[in-house]
Amino acid sequence: PPQPPNGDLHSYYNSIATLMSNQLRKLVSDSVDTFTDLFQPYSLVGSGGQGAVNYVLSPIFKVGLKAQGGEFTMTPTFADLEAAVLRAVENAVNAPAGIPRIDAELPLQGDSGAVIPTMGQDEEKILKARASIVSVIRKNLQGPEEIQQLFSKYQDLAQMNAEQYALELRSKHATLEEYSDAIAEFRTRAAAILNTCSDEVCTGLVQVDSKDLKETLSRTAVEVASKLLELVL
Repeated sequence: PPQPPNGDLHSYYNSIATLMSNQLRKLVSDSVDTFTDLFQPYSLVGSGGQGAVNYVLSPIFKVGLKAQGGEFTMTPTFADLEAAVLRAVENAVNAPAGIPRIDAELPLQGDSGAVIPTMGQDEEKILKARASIVSVIRKNLQGPEEIQQLFSKYQDLAQMNAEQYALELRSKHATLEEYSDAIAEFRTRAAAILNTCSDEVCTGLVQVDSKDLKETLSRTAVEVASKLLELVL
């Protein structure tokens, strides 16, 4: 190994390890700062209101609205989205961990440790970054929830079986006029569902894709109208 001018090899390697540690900590710090800054412009995003506002900011994430098991779901959920983002922060902190000191295998190492110290998950800077990102994500939850709420009046269609509904109406000995009204109602609802909002709506941090949900609900309404018409004919 190289010999330092003062002959203190242990101090020499400690100095190198300290320098490398400072560089690695700065690398992690800069990476986390850059990632956190990505979310800050979205911290002031407000409600989209009826899903009609196109935000100036381009969305970073995309979620889809679907009808599954009789309920409306958002995929991925905001909990999954938040967890994925926090994993990115965690990975940035963990990436340089475990790099060995250049004197790791030398007998003169003493109690300095075998690896170069880097930033930890529980340091104040990392905790603040995580809290800041989570705060922005949760502020941006309102827009997607409002888009989903627009479809609440069609919740019954998510749980409806077209044939069963038609048979139940027949069992009530509905009049021809009642059949006609029901058919017209479901056809109107089918069209209204498709016009509820754009297939894709930007709500700030998140773009909401409602095409699948719209098509599912509208298709059910059309099926009900068709089954009712079959009974009349």
